[in-house]
Amino acid sequence: MTEKEYNVCVEEYSDRVFAYLVKNMQDSDSAKDVLQDSFVSLWNNREKVEKEKSKSFLFTVAHNLMMNTFNYNKLRQQPIILEELMENRDFENKDFINYLTNLLTPIMKECLLLRDLEGFAYREIAQMMNITEENVKVNIFRARVKMRQYIMNLEKGI
Repeated sequence: MTEKEYNVCVEEYSDRVFAYLVKNMQDSDSAKDVLQDSFVSLWNNREKVEKEKSKSFLFTVAHNLMMNTFNYNKLRQQPIILEELMENRDFENKDFINYLTNLLTPIMKECLLLRDLEGFAYREIAQMMNITEENVKVNIFRARVKMRQYIMNLEKGI
């Protein structure tokens, strides 16, 4: 990868990787640090990484750095007023979606976000997360079922 190709990667992917990190980490300062480290890693490996694989490389590095530097058990869910959302039937509200994704296990959340928000193929997600393609599909299916069940329980008042 040339310096010019690297700069194109920065322009093309920095916003998407940052959004992915913020969504998962819920801390923009930590996300910025991981983003910067991800691009440093791309720069350091520019001779080994082909331009066509730079997006997958960045997301893989970002994912691994995030998992290494951030403890999911310390995530703090921002308060959400479920009653208000229920009254308005506002199931597409950003806060509500964040609330639902935070109910998922970290691996379910990662798979779902990489697939639905970032548009990665199952195979790419499997490679990034170092799991099987079947495991990716199972986690996405379970995440969607869990979120659907939670919404149905809320509607029933359970």
